[in-house]
Amino acid sequence: MFFEMAGKKTLCLASRGLLVEQNSEKYMEYGLPASIFADSLKKKSLRHNTVFGMPKTVWNAIERVKKENFGLVIVDEAHEVTPTLKNIIDKLREHNPALRLIGLSATPFRRGSGYIYESHYELGFMDECIDPYYKKCTFEISGKELLNRGYITRPIIGKTALRYETENLALKNGKFSEESIHQVFDGRGRLTAEIVKDVVETAAPYAGGVLFFCATIQHTQEVLESLPPGHAAMTVGDQKLQSKEDRRCVEKAFKEGKLRYLANVGTQTTGSDFKQCVVIALLRRSESVSLLMQMIGRGMRKYPGKEFFLVLDYADNMSTHFPSGDIFQPVIKAKKKGESEKIPAICPECNHENQFAMRPDMDNYVSNENGYATWPDTGDLVTNVEGDPIPMHLGRRCTGIVRRVERCGYYWTSKQCPECDHLNDISSRYCQKCKHELVNPNDKLALEGAKQGSIMSEPIATMEFLKFPDDLSKKDVVVHTALGKKIRVFVNTKNADKRELYRQLRDVIKAEPKDIPEGVYPVESNICIEFKKSTKNPRYNDFVGLSDAMPWS
Repeated sequence: MFFEMAGKKTLCLASRGLLVEQNSEKYMEYGLPASIFADSLKKKSLRHNTVFGMPKTVWNAIERVKKENFGLVIVDEAHEVTPTLKNIIDKLREHNPALRLIGLSATPFRRGSGYIYESHYELGFMDECIDPYYKKCTFEISGKELLNRGYITRPIIGKTALRYETENLALKNGKFSEESIHQVFDGRGRLTAEIVKDVVETAAPYAGGVLFFCATIQHTQEVLESLPPGHAAMTVGDQKLQSKEDRRCVEKAFKEGKLRYLANVGTQTTGSDFKQCVVIALLRRSESVSLLMQMIGRGMRKYPGKEFFLVLDYADNMSTHFPSGDIFQPVIKAKKKGESEKIPAICPECNHENQFAMRPDMDNYVSNENGYATWPDTGDLVTNVEGDPIPMHLGRRCTGIVRRVERCGYYWTSKQCPECDHLNDISSRYCQKCKHELVNPNDKLALEGAKQGSIMSEPIATMEFLKFPDDLSKKDVVVHTALGKKIRVFVNTKNADKRELYRQLRDVIKAEPKDIPEGVYPVESNICIEFKKSTKNPRYNDFVGLSDAMPWS
């Protein structure tokens, strides 16, 4: 559709393979072709003009993706603003400054930072927002309007006489402490059994699934024990207790109606397509209104014969987040500047409980006991593009004391010494153990090259050819190295020797024409560029030649 209008392709991003699969299937139901680019689905195609992908997979192949002439990026679950997403947009805009970005979300707000957009097309600039990623909300359709148009199922808040004692939940820097959660919800056998009985009896007149949201794994097990055997199952994010394959089998059975009841903790908040679900039972308290609305949203899917669904709240969520009684009008607040929210992080080595300031834009992830970010629906660690786990906090090193006098040596973020492998603080210039100077690997290559007659060498990833508008004999080339550096070289082809060097560049990218068209060209083999700093213009480097050997071999 967009390709026919603008002549450019569309990239649709979603953070989970399940969402990518669902979105692409819905799109192709209209008879429109699409490609899928997601490692978890074992598909990596960019063939069609519309591509559905996962951010991490796209980022790992960003140089390939950049060449596909994308003019529009659509982000599903736009409230999940991650560093990887930002990096993708920045890279695509380098290739196409006119790139358009559209975010879609049923909950366009985040706990602590408020709305994800700076201004609204009707309301103007938003007060309750802090550093929003999106510039403007250009269109909004309310839940009530969707309901009136028949796109979603009507929610009804059911009456509940029973409740957990949520006033005993202790807020610890903006989040309920694990200790208080266990005290309020775990081991309440009689109360939990009575609540489950109330849910079962309330749901009895209605055909369809009943979805329980629980507080802990133990709590989920207690709920399951009170449900009719043979008709109920549970899903948890801890893969030590339940593999992904087993969880998918349970979800499939629930979706197909083979199971009437499904109890879960942290696995069905986003993307679960349970159209037949007629009762949402909230047996946990949520600090985040966004997460709460995602849970309630599991019942809003349309299904034949389903005129409404029930929301049964046993943990005071409605009165906290919807004081007006309207599910479509939540209370949104942004944390004021200067307020510091901290989260606990138990050291994996010494078991000391640290309190570190929370990273910004981490609201849609769940911190595990060690302070690392995990996906709320799977329990998997959230990782960066190198595959390293991402801390939920800004802490670097554990503050615990071991052997009475020594500080614990565990780091969440560190710099490894190349000489002795000792882990150091990322700001350290010298290794704490062997006193070796810690230099950035890229800078080290440059320094070693400088010692060898000022000629430096870097492995090439891609080459970007530019032109001087006033002089076609002058060539401006930006080399993007495999180590993430940019090296700008200048070649004047009026000089015979320089013409030969330019021919080498042309041969590397297998370009036929004498004048290489402007653009970015990949370099597939292990070829290094040799260069030295220009004495005439500090913005450029003098191109010396190419070599096959890697500079560190």
